[in-house]
Amino acid sequence: KAGRDLTADGDPWIRARSMLNVDSHSTLSSGIHDGSSLVRLAAVQQLVNLSRHHPIESFQRLLETAAGHSDAYMRWKAAHGLRHYPASRPIPPVALQTPLEMQR
Repeated sequence: KAGRDLTADGDPWIRARSMLNVDSHSTLSSGIHDGSSLVRLAAVQQLVNLSRHHPIESFQRLLETAAGHSDAYMRWKAAHGLRHYPASRPIPPVALQTPLEMQR
C-alpha cells in the first residue's frame, strides 16, 4: 500500500529495511527499542548514516542510549556513530571493542 508506514509492519525484516529510509527522531527512537535485534541495528545504522551528514543533538542522544544497550554489536555501532559528536559523553571502553573481542 502506498503511504503505509512500514516501520510498524509485523515482519521484523520489513521494519528493519524501512528504518534505513527514515529520519524521524521518534521513529528511530522506537527502532532502537524494538523487540527485534534486526530492527534495533538498522535504526542505529540509520542514526550513524544521518549523523555523518547532519549531527544533531537528538540523534546524539539516541546514539548515547544505544551505546548503553546490552547488545554488544549495537553498542559498537553506536560508539562509532558518536565519533561525529565531539562533545558527547565519554564512550564506555566496552562499546569500542569489536563484537568478536567481546566474545572472548
